[in-house]
Amino acid sequence: MAAIFNLSLKEKQILAVLLPGLLLGLILPSRLTVTTTPSVSHRVFFLAAPPERGIERGDYLVFDHDGKRLLKQVGCGPGDFLTAQGGMYTCNGHSMGRALAADSQGHSLSRFNFRGIIPHDKYFMLGQHERSLDSRYFGLINAPAFTHKAYPIW
Repeated sequence: MAAIFNLSLKEKQILAVLLPGLLLGLILPSRLTVTTTPSVSHRVFFLAAPPERGIERGDYLVFDHDGKRLLKQVGCGPGDFLTAQGGMYTCNGHSMGRALAADSQGHSLSRFNFRGIIPHDKYFMLGQHERSLDSRYFGLINAPAFTHKAYPIW
């Protein structure tokens, strides 16, 4: 420790820049994720702990579904009125798009159907691309399934 006090001013300045950089270099990579699919409009996200409360429409959240890690946006949440019928989806009367009847190979897709108020701790997760694998096909996600809140960087 005494060796640090014997450093010149220039050496202390270099150390002051390198140490935080080294710490960020060790911590930051585990907090960044890059999406390569067109499912969401951003590509790079900073990951934070999952929120225990205060999740709002428009928030990006990470969760696991059928062994896949997904990053989607909250389209509709607890207390909102969701209409999910015949492949068309609305939240409180505002359109959220539609679900496809078949995939790109022509195989039929099952679509989530629901009409009513979304229960406590359940969320309708939505991608921005029409071919996004999201709640239009697999239904509501329970809040405890969220592993991270994602903040778009780029």
